[in-house]
Amino acid sequence: PLSAQEARLYAQYRLYPDSLAYLLEMDFPLPAGIGAEAVAAALQGLLARHDILRTRYRVDREGIPYAEVQPELPVEQVLLDEARWQSVQAQAMALEHGPLLRGCLLQTDAGAQLRLQVHHILVDEPAMIILQQEFEQLLRGEPLPPVGLSYRRYALALAQARELPLWQTAQTFWQQTLQGLEFDPFGHGAVEAGGQMGSVGWTLSADEQAGARRLCASLNLTPATFFLALWGLVVARESGRSAFSISVANAYGSRQGLSTVGMFVALAPCAFRFGQGDQPFADYARQLADAQWQVMDQLFYPVEEVFPLLADDPRRFGSNPLLNIAYSYLEGAEADASHAPDFAIEAQGPLSL
Repeated sequence: PLSAQEARLYAQYRLYPDSLAYLLEMDFPLPAGIGAEAVAAALQGLLARHDILRTRYRVDREGIPYAEVQPELPVEQVLLDEARWQSVQAQAMALEHGPLLRGCLLQTDAGAQLRLQVHHILVDEPAMIILQQEFEQLLRGEPLPPVGLSYRRYALALAQARELPLWQTAQTFWQQTLQGLEFDPFGHGAVEAGGQMGSVGWTLSADEQAGARRLCASLNLTPATFFLALWGLVVARESGRSAFSISVANAYGSRQGLSTVGMFVALAPCAFRFGQGDQPFADYARQLADAQWQVMDQLFYPVEEVFPLLADDPRRFGSNPLLNIAYSYLEGAEADASHAPDFAIEAQGPLSL
């Protein structure tokens, strides 16, 4: 079976198969003296180690999508020469055929590197970091410990959880959380067919950053939660709405899966309900942070399954344009322009932190 995360991205693929919005790209710097054979051997080691990297997505006779893990994937199908790379790097990947990753050895001003493209349905950003660390270990000839939990076992556990009491508990939680709210029907990453999206960005000055850090410390908030609270106020004031939900892309995973390579980013609807009375910002922000922590234990549940159970369908795409804006907060090295996402091809959707 597919995990909830895979099912969402597979649905987006069927809607917009030519979209490039879900191609993740990462550069792996190579030490001096490392040859192509060593790179190929290390990459082959990763392909053999992680079943998710050998996965493609097919449809059974009843029209139900499922994940098919190939027993082996030769590195020659993944590691391309530069001519082939130039011809395919701007092409979408076919989920039903695979492979869903590709790489090329490149020479840059910074030296030799392996550039890798992976479809988001296979991995999230923490998984990419794991892959880079393991790739570097394999290049050095260091042994890797056995994989504790494969992604397919995780997806199977999610399917089996439907028969447990915790599934009904999570369903009730989300039903109470979302009742009476507006919600973007597509969730994080709704793609506009054939369209481009504009972007606006700004950088905080050193004084503004210092002030934000002092304020976050005094409120015991992370910067991400602080700016989430600010964005909620913007949506409420500029749209005149007092009850809505903003999707937060959350990569929080179980402790058992911290070293598992796969796609764990879950949609965590963040509920905003503003009353008539005045409330200090500190109280409002702390309540928002507490609510986000309560959500952590319910992230496994596919919230879209709650929509048909609500008294009013919350899927009102376009009724509140501010809910259709993707907002990202970047800190430190991530905020460097060279690492910023290309919003010309990025997915359209609500809040992403």
